[in-house]
Amino acid sequence: MDKKFLMLAVAAITFAACSNDEADSVQKSAEVAQSPTDQVAEQVPVEFGAYVNRATTRAGQAGELTTTNLPAAGFGVFAYYTDNADYSQFSTPNFMYNQQVTGTASGTTTTWSYSPVKYWPNEYGNDAASDDVDKVSFFAYAPYVAVTPGKGTVDVTTSTDAAHDKAYGIIQVSRNSATGDPMVKYVVDPDPSKSVDLLWAVQPATATYNPISTGAFTATPGFPYLDLVKSKNNDKIQFDFKHALAKLNVQIDAFVDQATVPTTPPTTATLDANTRIYVRSITFTGFETQGTLNLNNTEKDIPLWLNTDGTSELSGSGKEVVVFDGLKDGKEAKVGSEQKSEKPAMLNPVIIQHNTGTAATWKPTDGVTETPVNLFKTTSASAATALTESIFVIPTYETMDVTIVYDVETIDTNLPGYLSDGETHGSSIENKITKTAVFGTTTNIEAGKAYTLKLHLGMTSVKFDATVSPWTTATTNDSNLPANN
Repeated sequence: MDKKFLMLAVAAITFAACSNDEADSVQKSAEVAQSPTDQVAEQVPVEFGAYVNRATTRAGQAGELTTTNLPAAGFGVFAYYTDNADYSQFSTPNFMYNQQVTGTASGTTTTWSYSPVKYWPNEYGNDAASDDVDKVSFFAYAPYVAVTPGKGTVDVTTSTDAAHDKAYGIIQVSRNSATGDPMVKYVVDPDPSKSVDLLWAVQPATATYNPISTGAFTATPGFPYLDLVKSKNNDKIQFDFKHALAKLNVQIDAFVDQATVPTTPPTTATLDANTRIYVRSITFTGFETQGTLNLNNTEKDIPLWLNTDGTSELSGSGKEVVVFDGLKDGKEAKVGSEQKSEKPAMLNPVIIQHNTGTAATWKPTDGVTETPVNLFKTTSASAATALTESIFVIPTYETMDVTIVYDVETIDTNLPGYLSDGETHGSSIENKITKTAVFGTTTNIEAGKAYTLKLHLGMTSVKFDATVSPWTTATTNDSNLPANN
């Protein structure tokens, strides 16, 4: 997908920097007025309104964000005061830095509040005039996460799972002294029950604003608010929050001796009791698992994703995301150095082989069966709930190709080989299948869309058909052999 993105050298953000510089405090005099002519000077607070455009979460609140639960999750605001100049990559968040804004709902109305309250800078008064117009640019993301301002790293001092919250979800924002566009670093969580929905704010299509300066406000729907001045009518800044991620649900099942994929689990033709199907790994293209969201998007309603350090545009370019079960080489029952060399677990435990190593308990899991289950690791107690759980992924707007590697294992005491537990005799056959996923009319993964991918592992049993042919009487042949006299 073409994106018009220009990253000046001065705009590059080094997330690891540990500067303790405080942002410049900008608080204009109380002698502000609502217009340059005949208005009483007054302090006018900056107020917000917000909603989620579509049904929309540790670091941040886990799960989907909607207009209903956004008030509790809150959002973070970066505001840049540039005096008479336009916003640029030299600007710093000197008016608001990761300002937490939360809402209180009353009926259909939500009141948004934050502390400390900031007042619009304005050098106009009823007896004064100025060449300055006091411009402020606003950017926002949700859900809000607390960070250490000088570093931008997520603050986990009150977290109940600090290790997790430092590793997944929103893990960092640009520090308070950084110049240029505000950034949010994000890492995909493979556990659907903890996966975080990330949103960013743009102007809604219905945005109206009445600035004190001459000239009407022209909304640019789908982009952030740049270079705003104080409103004549104390208008609120209305944020339309968009999904920066795609939502992906992957289910897997097996169908046995079926000509076509059944719409419901079959009641007949089930797997033989001695056979199990275990997923070893699955590889995707079309999305990334970590990146940096630039809150100043350059295409309407399209999130601007950069690489992890925030210096160049993120592009999958066919890059593969490989999800292992942690047991990729058939040593599931082993311990020690062999086990230590394996990949971290990411798949649903019910579809992988993780035997304890005793022949009496050949498999503690059923593996892939005729009943669909969620592919990704989940902590949900309910199988029905787990089936609908999704993870949030970073879209690259590229084709999704899926490669799955799985083993079909059958106990057979007559065979000399062993299954992956290393103790039980049988056959273990590795299968590898690659396919391009098609969703409706497209193969590309886009932000703000929910995708369900169903993987059906076709299993056709080996069948025999035998008949016994009757004896055939051959033609009699008389042969005269030399006689022995």
